[in-house]
Amino acid sequence: MYFPLLCLALLLLVTGKSGAQSVSQTPEKLLVPEGSPLSLNCTYKVSGYPYLFWHFQPPCEAPQLLLKEHGQEEQKGFSAPHNTSETSFHLKKKISEVGDSGLYLCAVSDTVYDQVLGATQKPGKTQSFTELCQ
Repeated sequence: MYFPLLCLALLLLVTGKSGAQSVSQTPEKLLVPEGSPLSLNCTYKVSGYPYLFWHFQPPCEAPQLLLKEHGQEEQKGFSAPHNTSETSFHLKKKISEVGDSGLYLCAVSDTVYDQVLGATQKPGKTQSFTELCQ
């Protein structure tokens, strides 16, 4: 059985500093057979020390934190090793499940607050899950 794992190209967390943050996430769309490994690539540019996150949004639900660089090495079979020399934070899972279908968002910030305020999202080419559920 195939199920879509959709990804949004860019998510930038704005934390008060200007300009020097960017995220590149590939592929934009991914179809993976159940039980197969999956991999989503995330590379970034940031002026300070990078704080890295992967968020997951199941269909018709709110986004939720899946992994963060500090404190969560693995969650629900997902891992995302931080390669500082390649400035990458690729998301991997050895065995995909139907419940993994959804929207995946890679995020970077050079500052982390207890509550990250002012998150903005650069629109992608895919339709949002909210629109699909109405």
